[in-house]
Amino acid sequence: MQQAHLHLIKYALKAGCTISVDGGGDQLDLVNGNQYQQIKDDVEAVDMATMLINKDGKQVGWASMYLEQGQDPEETVSDFSVTSFMNAWEKEYYEGGSDA
Repeated sequence: MQQAHLHLIKYALKAGCTISVDGGGDQLDLVNGNQYQQIKDDVEAVDMATMLINKDGKQVGWASMYLEQGQDPEETVSDFSVTSFMNAWEKEYYEGGSDA
């Protein structure tokens, strides 16, 4: 099973979203990025990160990542907003397979 945070990045980018990554500092590490590798690298550079997912200038969801060695793939997304976008992602990840 693909790690949830990687699936979410791919899902959001495929939907035409941009992603901002907050690594816990005073400012966002990446603002409105649309490059998979950069987003992945920024999320995985810290133990805890939050992705803010935007489409057409509006936030459609957020997700918190907690990355710990040896955890199950679905546990990498530890919390997320309850929005139609995030509900659709959750359904896709858990019911539709984990390969975005």
